[in-house]
Amino acid sequence: MPKTASLKTLVAYLTDGYWDDMGSPSHSFSGHRIDVNLSGLDADAKAAARAAFAAWEMVADLDFREVSSGGRITFDPTYGGATTNAIIKGGTTTSATVRIGTGWSDRYGTDPGTYGFQTYLHEIGHALGLGHMGLYAGGATYDNANFANDSWQMSVMSYLDQNENRSPAVKADKAYVVGPMMADIAAIQDLYGTPSGGVTAGATRYGQGSDLGTYLDSVFAGGLTYALTLYDEGGRDLIDFSDDTRAQAVNLAGGKFSSVYGKTGNLGIATTTVIEDYRAGSGADVVTGNKARNVIDGGAGDDRLSGGDGNDRLRGGEGDDRLRGGKGNDRLDGGAGDDRLSGGGGADSFAFGVGRDTVLDFADDQDRIVLDRDLWGGADLSAAQVLDRFGRVDGDDAVLAFDGGHELRIAGLADLGALADDLAFA
Repeated sequence: MPKTASLKTLVAYLTDGYWDDMGSPSHSFSGHRIDVNLSGLDADAKAAARAAFAAWEMVADLDFREVSSGGRITFDPTYGGATTNAIIKGGTTTSATVRIGTGWSDRYGTDPGTYGFQTYLHEIGHALGLGHMGLYAGGATYDNANFANDSWQMSVMSYLDQNENRSPAVKADKAYVVGPMMADIAAIQDLYGTPSGGVTAGATRYGQGSDLGTYLDSVFAGGLTYALTLYDEGGRDLIDFSDDTRAQAVNLAGGKFSSVYGKTGNLGIATTTVIEDYRAGSGADVVTGNKARNVIDGGAGDDRLSGGDGNDRLRGGEGDDRLRGGKGNDRLDGGAGDDRLSGGGGADSFAFGVGRDTVLDFADDQDRIVLDRDLWGGADLSAAQVLDRFGRVDGDDAVLAFDGGHELRIAGLADLGALADDLAFA
């Protein structure tokens, strides 16, 4: 049975191993500007090709220029199926012809999110020098795969969808691919380098209100029910999936997969990509941050938010939430509901303005409590006055109880007066 391979191994197979197994030389285009000729395609096929080129351009140092004659990549729609032929000299691709027949596009579609569009991504990957994820002798099945984690989840160059791969290494529902995946991104960057000054170079918004200016804006507008791996050049970035009503399981660390919009394992984040901010939807979401200074908003629902490393800001929103800051100086705000807050290491701030919250690990003279003045009508009160009017000790806990049933419990702090120099107001 196949064994799980590292990302490095998968990348090496896409760029070299497959061609070695085929008895062909590894190859790629020289330079980074590649002229492409779409003149033989109809309007829908041209739109698919342009979007697919944009997808590869977003993740590598590639500059595709459309020409009306000649071109190093050309398209032939007269072929009955889908294949790519390349002319190679000394390991350099001099030209490639992508043959995706009109009948293929009519059958499988051309819009992002269809198998037809995935075919354009796949065949352009071949034109650029990527092989398949396996030889698939006798037909593509899990039993004859080279790697246990060979599926669309890792690579658009795979022949196995996420369900056809039976390995526990692939925790993903079947979903069509709308961009290069984890192994593809690392492989194409191995051949051509990383992009510089592309559409993801600055502060980028993914999901609702996506501002990439590419085909992905329309993909995100409908909710990400497809498979996609995000590669981002830099800047402070936001993923906004706040319109998702189903439970999300999200890990913002590079090299990880997340589950959104009712699909398992459909969102990847490339290994070198840092996403700082995330907005979840109205389900019971589990969101884990990375080493950056994350801002994570759980939205409605009973959420579980963890900041990880970095000085993070966690907002629970509506629902009974569980927030953990992790390392760093974090700010935790449970929002409405009965929330449980744990700062972890560092000097943390616990914001309170509504609900019934419990702070689990308050460190006297290190952490602080930030109270909303609206809890007492906005009057200008001192810390001592707030404690005297609203505070009490309940067993081993300090409790601040306000009108309307709003209550903050600080577990393990039996000395109410110790809070006097740890209170702040907003």
